[in-house]
Amino acid sequence: MTALNISYRSVAAAEHRVWSARNRSLLPALIAVAMLFGVSIPATAQPVTLHVIESLSTSPPPLGPGAIRTQSIPYGITRDGGLVVGYAEANDAINAYRWAVDVGTESLGAIPTSEKEELSVAAGVSWDGSVIVGHSVSDDGRVAVRWMPDGGIMQLGDLPNARPLRDRTDSQAEDVSADGAVVVGRGTSSDGGDRAFVWTESTGMIELPGTISANAVSADGTVVVGRRNHPQGGTDAFVWGPDAGTEGLGFLPGGSFSRAEGVSGDGLVVVGRADVEDGEYEAFRWTREDGMVPLGDFANGAHRSEATAASASGAVIVGFGTADNDDMVPFVWTPEKGMQSLLSILVDEFGVTELTNWREFGWAFAVSADGRTIAGRGRPTPNEYVAWVVTLPASYINDPAADGLTKSSNLAAFDGISSGGDEGADGGDDGDGGNMPATGICGAGALPLMLQLTVVGGLLRRARRQRRNLAPSR
Repeated sequence: MTALNISYRSVAAAEHRVWSARNRSLLPALIAVAMLFGVSIPATAQPVTLHVIESLSTSPPPLGPGAIRTQSIPYGITRDGGLVVGYAEANDAINAYRWAVDVGTESLGAIPTSEKEELSVAAGVSWDGSVIVGHSVSDDGRVAVRWMPDGGIMQLGDLPNARPLRDRTDSQAEDVSADGAVVVGRGTSSDGGDRAFVWTESTGMIELPGTISANAVSADGTVVVGRRNHPQGGTDAFVWGPDAGTEGLGFLPGGSFSRAEGVSGDGLVVVGRADVEDGEYEAFRWTREDGMVPLGDFANGAHRSEATAASASGAVIVGFGTADNDDMVPFVWTPEKGMQSLLSILVDEFGVTELTNWREFGWAFAVSADGRTIAGRGRPTPNEYVAWVVTLPASYINDPAADGLTKSSNLAAFDGISSGGDEGADGGDDGDGGNMPATGICGAGALPLMLQLTVVGGLLRRARRQRRNLAPSR
């Protein structure tokens, strides 16, 4: 069993704890020498890292009796796993953050408001980390935002003719394509209900009829997944594409609810959760060939599991399930090994015994394109939640399809399409007094909704054909 060291390091206002294998710096050289002499190195002898992301607070507020503090939660991760985004406690506020192993935790800020508290959440990030999306609370309500490379905050507004409660904006972005050009999320429809949206800079925010929310998008921006209203009642997961439009994925036997939470980079594998019976729910994997397939739960668990994200080809799926003591446990699923406890992998196979002292290792929310780096949250103590980031050796787990995916949405074809909206009505300020352009949300003069979807669908089909034509032959 590999002995581990624990080191502490303070970056900006956030304390950043790192677990890593002793003599980690020597391992690559030792492995190279062993390979030179034909000696195979087991995966468990190669380095594994575990980082803990704590709060942004310089002076955390005291906890009352029985109170639980959420220091940080991760939601998005870059292609190589080197950068993670989410939200963290920041003194009297909740702020979106980005974290990198060599930099630490940095607040992304929020839209200034007349209130003392500022609130923002980062939910998705482009492959290179330059574009981050989520939402922030303004004086006009909750609004989907896009953090830009220059540090500005672009407000994406709400759906055309939105009727939010109390005349306040209510939208949030959940994910972004690999190049940052296509944003998906949830806004407010003209009937006051929630609707999924697709946003590009050229078209503005476009509603997907019959849906409730969009939770994830493929690397090239042409496949969107989320939740919709089922025609026969209940709500089910959906996949939207330029060729087929919105397609419901149905339910698992005995259930009347399903929700898509993630999609593989290539857009071919959808993951999420679906009810089964008596309030229980189960993680699922959906493909066009196999339909919706349940992934199960841990032995003697409470039959409550959920898949949250998938790697480039869907060969690695992450999420969480329940242990026999009802604690939540993050899982890693592969076709070869099925559902495995990430906690067991780290403790039993790599000797990260410090985790046995945690109250609960918890939930996995994001995975890198190659499947090696996983981000989630857990409880080191009974009264605090923290984000964690684990990287496993490439020899232990790896999705080679990550190297073959395109990151371009090919959205040059969108240039010249006008949303026709009133730029002054969408609140397209960058939120900090800068000169970010208005977002051009579709308004009264915009193209009719179905025509917008037809135009976007046609352009995305063209983008997909261009991608195929440019793809190298194998």
